[in-house]
Amino acid sequence: LSPFTNTTKQKKSKKEEKFDDSAKMKGISTVRGVRDLLPQLQGNIGAVSSALSRISSLYGCNEISTPVIEVEDLFRRSLGVDSDVVSKEMFSFTDLDGTKVCLRPEGTAGVSRMMINELASESVHQRFSYFGPMFRRERPQKGRYRQFYQGGVEFYGSSSPHADVECISSAIDFLCVCGIQKDKLQMKLNTLFDTDTRRLHRHALLEYFQEHIVSLSPLNEQRVRNGNPLRVLDSKVTGDERVVIDNAPTLNEYATAEGIERHCEVEESLHALGVAFERDHRLVRGLDYYNHTVWEIAPVGRKGVGSQDTVLAGGRYDGLANILGSNRPLPAVGWACGVDRIVLVLEALGQTQQLPTPQVAIIKFPDCSDDIVHMAAATLRDKGISAVSFHGLTHSAQMKQAKNKGIGVFLKLRDKHNWRDVVDECIDAFAAEDKRQ
Repeated sequence: LSPFTNTTKQKKSKKEEKFDDSAKMKGISTVRGVRDLLPQLQGNIGAVSSALSRISSLYGCNEISTPVIEVEDLFRRSLGVDSDVVSKEMFSFTDLDGTKVCLRPEGTAGVSRMMINELASESVHQRFSYFGPMFRRERPQKGRYRQFYQGGVEFYGSSSPHADVECISSAIDFLCVCGIQKDKLQMKLNTLFDTDTRRLHRHALLEYFQEHIVSLSPLNEQRVRNGNPLRVLDSKVTGDERVVIDNAPTLNEYATAEGIERHCEVEESLHALGVAFERDHRLVRGLDYYNHTVWEIAPVGRKGVGSQDTVLAGGRYDGLANILGSNRPLPAVGWACGVDRIVLVLEALGQTQQLPTPQVAIIKFPDCSDDIVHMAAATLRDKGISAVSFHGLTHSAQMKQAKNKGIGVFLKLRDKHNWRDVVDECIDAFAAEDKRQ
């Protein structure tokens, strides 16, 4: 022992003893707004991920992953310092080296950063898909969590309206592959036109809402004073304030002939593809880098998602790369889906994933060694047959466990002399079944 080691046991105070006892008794819960993904939920989320992978392949997208932790300035630039996400909802902290970092609240900015930093010498024509957890400190409710899952598709390199159409088509196809039929979806479509149109519209909105400032809620009043009137248009309000917002100037009043012609091309191509949509001139994005086509998709009748009805939203964002410091133009269009909300819709439609059941239960009799059980299981697995055993249980308890799990084949091992024959017979039976199918 070190000569400086104190070997005298320190007596704890009654307060410390009480704290230790309560710590032992009280369990540790999850952080508010997050949850464990149990097998069924994990399976349902995995099915959505698989659907996105399939669509990615069909549309020529490469799957990528960006870091969960990003430099905070990425989102301060892309989403805006005054946005609700940055000012109220981001999980931000200062790293030990003084860098301000955060948990990513969305995926598009990270993909664009990757495109600018990692692929600067590559062609601008790239297509990506991503899937993973995002984080926002929102008030938890049905379909909204502080750790939530999002998948998305981003098309870079083309400013053509037909890139918008193909991107929308990929979104519809994705939701159909997930298990939601086209006639169960409703899509709202709008155009934000070009930069000049939006600037004129924004100026008109500011003047209009300043004239009606007394009719606005404190939140919308603050949005106007911060110079962000587009966010007011997207407010979920009723009564007199709704009337004021509905009578606000529209983008169409300031649109150019070129902008109108471009959007007509989008609509005509969607009609040709049989994609139904509803024009919604109040559908906006409160961020300056969005332009031209924007859309949102929700289940008909808000099936399963409660008040959070939108399950997928997308748009063109030609200006984002410039905001993030790109040295070259990067026209882009993409969409992101709320995976948790899609899962709720699928559950409401009765389309949950069936959890896999092992094919064989190995039932060990007392005169059979555990080593033989291991070897039998390994032999089955080598042939692609899933097998489980129930260690330390009696024969009847093993049988009960296997039945409870819905396992259809019981492989009973009695002694070391015949186990290989029993296993071979089982393998042959599965092979014969495969041939019949």
